[in-house]
Amino acid sequence: MTAAATGFSVAVFDLPGTVLRTDDNDEAHLRLMESLVERYRLPDEPVFLLEKFNARVMEPYERLDRGWVSHRETVAAVMGGFLRSRGIAVSPADEEWFCREYLDKHQSFVRLVPGAADMLSRCSAMKLHLAAVGNMDRDYIESQLKWLSVHERFDTIATPEDAGAPLPDARLLWHVLRRAGAEPCRGIFVGTSVPRGIRPAKALGLTTVLLDTGMKQTDLAQADFTASSVPRATNILTELFYRR
Repeated sequence: MTAAATGFSVAVFDLPGTVLRTDDNDEAHLRLMESLVERYRLPDEPVFLLEKFNARVMEPYERLDRGWVSHRETVAAVMGGFLRSRGIAVSPADEEWFCREYLDKHQSFVRLVPGAADMLSRCSAMKLHLAAVGNMDRDYIESQLKWLSVHERFDTIATPEDAGAPLPDARLLWHVLRRAGAEPCRGIFVGTSVPRGIRPAKALGLTTVLLDTGMKQTDLAQADFTASSVPRATNILTELFYRR
């Protein structure tokens, strides 16, 4: 049975939480702060800087009225700000080091969500067009997916650089659908956040699968389907594919 026969032809994965472990980010960021303290001999405790770093790099994503802001530039600005506030001049070479070290720490500590590789493999076997979406810069997403050996599973990798806006702006999802040559009714969206992904995807007409391993979100009913684990999400995707 083909995708055309079932009605679904594209599966869209919001990367954080469905493919990439979000819990690992704090470890990667802490190690990044340790490298910063060591390289520039700062008097600060890395844990103290970590709290400030996490808050400041998230600011652009909480100010969606500003449109897309490069995560690479945000990281460089935040780390550079730490140095400047301590009387240390920042050069272009320093900014390049910030970004290289950021990528290195994430490659060292961020891993796949358990079961994600199998989920992608099974969806690929169903001949679905697999799309990865994320609000990060393309260089980070692609390097991370290559490092974890799942890059080749995706037919489309879409970032705010492609659409000009991050999720929950629907332009990113429209970009994916155009690349896949599919109408919204033929798409399935898998994500871990109702406001960031499930809500805009459902409004667009995609079938939505919410992955909530803790089953703690209060708006679970907004998704068409809810999975408490990646294997359960994989089963839902399989059932949807062969049902229609």
